[in-house]
Amino acid sequence: MSLRWVPPMPRVTVHEGIPLIFDLSLKGFYYWSRRRLKYLGFNAFITPYKYDHQIMLYARLINGYIVTTDKGFLKCKRAVVLKVDKYEKMYVAMVKGLHEIMH
Repeated sequence: MSLRWVPPMPRVTVHEGIPLIFDLSLKGFYYWSRRRLKYLGFNAFITPYKYDHQIMLYARLINGYIVTTDKGFLKCKRAVVLKVDKYEKMYVAMVKGLHEIMH
């Protein structure tokens, strides 16, 4: 019986759930809310892009939703624009905003 070296399995990059893209300005809120969102069926992650038009295009391509505090996203139909407040209040406003967008 011989043992062969088996290469490690690659990490799966497939989205599990509804993609939820957090703007860079909400990095702390993302870390606070990501487990809660996972239980609700969202796949939350921080945007890999810097500019607004790139983030909007990326959200459209992957069929995801954007969470931000930037008022420049008010024209985007797939974005939830939050007021900066306590995380608990922001979380409730985000879930309500997502509900309105999705239904």
